Amino acid sequence: VLDSALQLSPGRQLFHLGSAARTLLVHVEGQGAERAAALAAVGAELLAVPGRPGEVDLESMLRALLRRDVLHVLVEGGPGVFSAFLRAGLADSLVLHLAPRLVGGDGLSWLGPLGVERMAGAHPVMVESVRRLGEDLEIRALLGTA
Repeated sequence: VLDSALQLSPGRQLFHLGSAARTLLVHVEGQGAERAAALAAVGAELLAVPGRPGEVDLESMLRALLRRDVLHVLVEGGPGVFSAFLRAGLADSLVLHLAPRLVGGDGLSWLGPLGVERMAGAHPVMVESVRRLGEDLEIRALLGTA
């Protein structure tokens, strides 16, 4: 879980699922010791990495995870998280779920700014598969290939 400033409440259900699986909480170095202790007390395993307020250094995080023998990372989040991984070139595949609903430009986007000004600078994607999941579509694609 990315929580750069250790803002998650120790009371969140995430920390009380009764699962044997560890909850790894990645945060920027130098965050409040009292908050870190409260999160550790409910079973969160803390991983401090370089960064700045509101932004974990993703490359440092992935190197730290590799040292823990983590070879694959599933990224779920909002547009800022997805865009950060794409801008840094740290994602190699994409799984999108598309619901049959139109929201328009005033709806929430899954992807934030990428700094693309022309199509020539767009991130290339190669669709591997499309399948129906109930009413939804699942699109699996490789990134960085055209």
